[in-house]
Amino acid sequence: MNSKKISIAPISAFRPRRWAGKIVSDKSKIIITNLNPKKRPISAVADNVEVRNAKKIIIKVQNKIKFSLLYDINSSLQKKIKLEQLRKETN
Repeated sequence: MNSKKISIAPISAFRPRRWAGKIVSDKSKIIITNLNPKKRPISAVADNVEVRNAKKIIIKVQNKIKFSLLYDINSSLQKKIKLEQLRKETN
């Protein structure tokens, strides 16, 4: 189930000042432009990907991602657990 919302929050609680973040629709496209990248470097983090010293950041939701890589329908979790236990016993 999708939540249909995304959260945008600063990495540092002190910069930008007094901005607690925002919750926006998943259809939104957010563009952040760094007006002075040499004096005020910015970074962006999404999941486990981090970008540093960015000049421009475009944020939008990618709906075409498939989750079939995370779970194999042909191989049950019980089978994986048994195989892992056998590996530990034989080593």
